Amino acid sequence: MDISLERYKKETRWVNKVRIMAIYHEIQKLKSRKWTITDTARHFGVSIGLTSENLRIYKEGDKNSEVFDCITREDALRKIK
Repeated sequence: MDISLERYKKETRWVNKVRIMAIYHEIQKLKSRKWTITDTARHFGVSIGLTSENLRIYKEGDKNSEVFDCITREDALRKIK
C-alpha cells in the first residue's frame, strides 16, 4: 500500500485513510523513538484527535476485522467503544 501524503489526500475510503496513516505512523516510530502522534498529525495536516482516533481504529480493527467493515468511520468508533 502506498503510504504517501499524496495517496492519503486522494483516498476516498475512510478505512484506507486510517490504514495509510497508521502504517506511516508505525514506520516513523521505527525510524525514530521520538516520533509522536503529534508528528503524524502534522505530517497529514489533521488534528491530533483525528490522528489518535485513526490509530485506535486501526489497532482495534487488527483484533476485530468487523471494525473495518463499517460503512463510516463514526460507525467504527461506535463499534470499538
